[in-house]
Amino acid sequence: MINAAKRANRCVMRCKAQSKPLPNLISLALGVIALGGEALAFAGSGKPRLDLFSNFAPFWLLSAAASLIVSLAFGSKRAKPLGLCLALCGIAAAGALLLPEYLRPTKSMADPGANVRLKLIQLNAWRKNRSPDQTAEWLSAQSPDIVTLEDAGSEITKAMLKRGFMVKRGGADTAIFTRGLKATSAFVIPDADWPSLPDFALGRYETGGEKFTVIAVHLERPIKGSHIGDA
Repeated sequence: MINAAKRANRCVMRCKAQSKPLPNLISLALGVIALGGEALAFAGSGKPRLDLFSNFAPFWLLSAAASLIVSLAFGSKRAKPLGLCLALCGIAAAGALLLPEYLRPTKSMADPGANVRLKLIQLNAWRKNRSPDQTAEWLSAQSPDIVTLEDAGSEITKAMLKRGFMVKRGGADTAIFTRGLKATSAFVIPDADWPSLPDFALGRYETGGEKFTVIAVHLERPIKGSHIGDA
């Protein structure tokens, strides 16, 4: 009976030892995936196509967190240090990608002593917007001086014009809507420059004796490859 118990105990220990490789592999794989995606996201600052990976920063964070949990709960003594290192580095890198979005200032940056203060709203109206009139009504209710719209289709443009806005259209579907601002001189872009420019609209205005320029830009997704070198 004692020998049988010892053999059963050795079998259990052997099974436990054999079950370690899978959690170790899962932990390491998740850590490598997280760090790899984050490295490509950081590389996007120099290679615009790679900036696509920064859109998945929350997923890299989840992958690194899962790697940490698996490593702590199931990792072997030999593999755990590497798993923990990968996971913690992945979490730190994800924080570097995500935290600036949460820590950036969201309040008005205008100088309190400025002679002119303007309210500007930027909005992607979305091509599949099923309620352009309601969207225009909400924008009008905010009493903005300037509205820059991407995906500014004909329906929402009409709705904005009905509410007293003037429009300055740019390339494709980007437009600047203003109310109560005086438009000044036009800005002429040489024909040779158009192929290298993203979808944008530009307007020059004057109010309270101050002249200024508004530029609205709608960049394509990096995977589309249009104008990414010049945006």
